[in-house]
Amino acid sequence: NFQHRFETVRNQAQTEFRKLKAAPGDSRVYQLKTPEQLVQRYRKMLSQCRRVAFLDFFPDVVELLRDDLASAARRGVKITLKVYAPVRIRGVEILVKAGGEKIVDKWPGQWANGVFDAEEYLLAFLSRDGRQVYQAVWSNNHFLSWIYYGGFVNEMMADALEEGLDRDLDREGLHKIIKKHTRMLRLEATGYKDAASFFIGPSNSRSGKRK
Repeated sequence: NFQHRFETVRNQAQTEFRKLKAAPGDSRVYQLKTPEQLVQRYRKMLSQCRRVAFLDFFPDVVELLRDDLASAARRGVKITLKVYAPVRIRGVEILVKAGGEKIVDKWPGQWANGVFDAEEYLLAFLSRDGRQVYQAVWSNNHFLSWIYYGGFVNEMMADALEEGLDRDLDREGLHKIIKKHTRMLRLEATGYKDAASFFIGPSNSRSGKRK
């Protein structure tokens, strides 16, 4: 069954994870081909994440990486996880997508998307049984990661505002939602400076000025 196959993938990934070596300064975009590679990369990113991670996972992927998510949260990483069925993971902020079950049923597979410290990201879409990777790309290109980070935060803010309107929140309540997500975009809490230095050099990016 699916869970058995993913347990096999988990064990294979643990073996391969020990072989992984960092490639500093590599800003290329890589295509991942197998579920094992996907799991390896997510484990590595979660283990090395320092500050913040935003994730968008279908249910089976959540279960596969549950322990890794909890471990990163225990280290103090602020993790926000968008899911499509209710779940609880200690220390992880969970956002349940309205109509999530219908979304899962509609798609012919499952996705696993995430961005870490606004410095690296992984976008993936797997078959329903988890045996095949239809599409998966990973990069630690800070410029591309910053763009995805900002898009992720704004998408979550839109979902939260929609939910707030459904609950008839007043102006103050809606403002709190906007303020919360705006804090997530603060430059000092993300990889913005590194993203800027991708083009204009570290000395200019530290000033916070754009060209």
